[in-house]
Amino acid sequence: YADDHEAAASSTGLGEVILKVTMARAACMLVRDGASPREAAAEAVGLLRARAHGEGGIIVAGPDGRLGWARNTPRMSRAMIRAGMSSAKAAV
Repeated sequence: YADDHEAAASSTGLGEVILKVTMARAACMLVRDGASPREAAAEAVGLLRARAHGEGGIIVAGPDGRLGWARNTPRMSRAMIRAGMSSAKAAV
């Protein structure tokens, strides 16, 4: 999900429960309302657990380029590269 006036978010996990709580949209709205991408990601994963007993993760990018991610699973693969970086950074 992405909105030029809010943020962008990508979620992973069991699709039905992620859609049930509109996790990516919720995270973007939190950024719009003043949360950092990291705070929004953590709150969105909390929403997933509380409302749908779901497991998953999310990566949130704020309009200023800040990133945040959260998960309630043992691992979540992620990678990033920005202008000026010689190689991507990746983690599992």
